[in-house]
Amino acid sequence: MTGGRSDVNGPAERGHRPWQGVVLAGLSAVEAVLWLLAVAFVVKLGWEGFAAGEMGTMVGMFTAVWLLFLVPWAALKAAAAAGVVRGRRWAVILALVLSALTLPAGTLALAVSPLLFLGVAAFMALALWAEIACLRHPCYARKRG
Repeated sequence: MTGGRSDVNGPAERGHRPWQGVVLAGLSAVEAVLWLLAVAFVVKLGWEGFAAGEMGTMVGMFTAVWLLFLVPWAALKAAAAAGVVRGRRWAVILALVLSALTLPAGTLALAVSPLLFLGVAAFMALALWAEIACLRHPCYARKRG
């Protein structure tokens, strides 16, 4: 074989990133952008609520509580996406943990629409598959300084 590569997943492949890592990086980036859009929507909703007056203040406070969850979650998703692009194992593990925590929320999409649920389930299944494939690849198993 040329270039010292014995096969696609052999030991000579240790320095090369798997294509599943590229898929995972793309999915993580898309998910991070969607979470950032959710944060922007909640901020706008809260701003409008506070500006609306007395009843709107309740909406504003409720959205402020949402931001206590959404902002760190979006930051973790963005960190996982950046880490996967850089080939870090901790980022793949973080992405796997965040995906596992998102599974119960993904089932709530069934209440909205079966078609939305199928889209969410397909997205999450692809992400979980890519995360597991990356964890098994030698590129993400090596220690970095």
